[in-house]
Amino acid sequence: MKVRPLVAAINKALDRLGEGFRVSANSPPTPPNELRTPLSILRTRVETLDDPRIARRCHLDIEAMSRVVGSTARHRRA
Repeated sequence: MKVRPLVAAINKALDRLGEGFRVSANSPPTPPNELRTPLSILRTRVETLDDPRIARRCHLDIEAMSRVVGSTARHRRA
């Protein structure tokens, strides 16, 4: 698998996350699934990468983003 489509997918997911954060700051809480779904899609795509080093780095980045999303969701509920 080429890395370029994965990079494009990650950038698109980050754009969606950023938009989700902007929307959530100006409206009622956004359902966490709207932010978690792009990350789940990325996890699936990363599993298909041929280079295990790139896959591991991407996985770590996705996990960091997931923690931010989870923390934001918990904060908004509090």
